[in-house]
Amino acid sequence: MTEEKIYKNLGIGGFKKDEDVQKEKEYERMMEERIREKKKNKKKKKKKAKLDLSKKKVPKEIHDLISEKPFIVNTKIQYHDRPFEKGNGIDVYIDGCRFLPDNTTVTKIEIAVLS
Repeated sequence: MTEEKIYKNLGIGGFKKDEDVQKEKEYERMMEERIREKKKNKKKKKKKAKLDLSKKKVPKEIHDLISEKPFIVNTKIQYHDRPFEKGNGIDVYIDGCRFLPDNTTVTKIEIAVLS
């Protein structure tokens, strides 16, 4: 009977001292607390990382400088009102090319313009 008081049955045929069981429980509690603290810290960090999207008033001096127009007026001439002559060149800019093979490194594009 004295052994039963000193040792606790684990249910798998082994025995542990009550002191060892208490130490294990303390360790488990300590680890659970650490996990809870880490979760709280992560939540706090996430809250700090969010952007402040609330509307703030713009000072009147700056607001007066901002134009209400949806575009910037361009008064420069964008084209010449004369016919295209031989020797005049044009520039063609290719922004992107899709569905090229994976092993493509250099590409060549030929353009023909007919009138």
